[in-house]
Amino acid sequence: MTAIMALLATGLILAFGAKINWKIRPISVEKELKNTRMMGIFMAVMAVITLFLIILKVLK
Repeated sequence: MTAIMALLATGLILAFGAKINWKIRPISVEKELKNTRMMGIFMAVMAVITLFLIILKVLK
């Protein structure tokens, strides 16, 4: 699922770039998907930690 979302995001960026006469291509699609997946996992973990800290602060 994450790989599909990454491909969709990359496709949207490429489509936007084409509209403004810009050519954007990753050197390695495999590396791009891996990096995007890792960034997504990192962001999800940070969101959970932030939510946890907010809940702790509210309950005090």
